[in-house]
Amino acid sequence: MKPQMKILVVDDDAAMLSLLKDFLSTLGYRVDAVSSGAAALPFVLNPDSNTPDLVISDVQMKPMNGIELLRRLKTTHPELPVVMISSFGERDREREVVEMGAKKLLAKPFPLRELALVVEQSLKAAS
Repeated sequence: MKPQMKILVVDDDAAMLSLLKDFLSTLGYRVDAVSSGAAALPFVLNPDSNTPDLVISDVQMKPMNGIELLRRLKTTHPELPVVMISSFGERDREREVVEMGAKKLLAKPFPLRELALVVEQSLKAAS
């Protein structure tokens, strides 16, 4: 892991957002956390911002869901690794999001060690 790699976490569930931010921070990542797809866009699309090295996004959010966010990120930053997370029962979307360019779809609840491994593998593959 490169020191201080930056991760953007996007989830409209405040508890999950806080958990992921705290956990990833303890692993040594710089973490920004936002509660919507629309709020995530400036972190990636603003040329003055420090683009994240990885985005972790929930699938089900309003008004812009994670699928639309993934579509927009892959249009502007096709090399940016994105990991999607979803509620139980949305596992059937894994093929769809992987075909759209996501590295992985993790179904909630997932073990944090699994998330850590997916993050590490996604960042390693992107470098």
